[in-house]
Amino acid sequence: MPARQAHRRAGDACAAANLAGIVALFLFAVTLPSAASADQAQDLFSTSAKASTETVDHDAWNRILKTYVKPGSDGLNRVDYTALNQDGLQPLRAYI
Repeated sequence: MPARQAHRRAGDACAAANLAGIVALFLFAVTLPSAASADQAQDLFSTSAKASTETVDHDAWNRILKTYVKPGSDGLNRVDYTALNQDGLQPLRAYI
């Protein structure tokens, strides 16, 4: 094998290793903040705000669930997304 081809192959292998390292670092960096955010969100809801006097009315959410979620023949609940998209988006947005 001529020296030029060997040098090119070594360069290609090095570039591939660098790319793999960059991809691995990117994937690590992308998942790190989401894990921290999930922990922070869980901490927010782990205890109640004892001084809060606010009451949340979930009747609208219950109506949405009763209207668009039905039990499937396999025992799993199924969301009727077609009907929800046609008629339920406004109530859902109002609730959220």
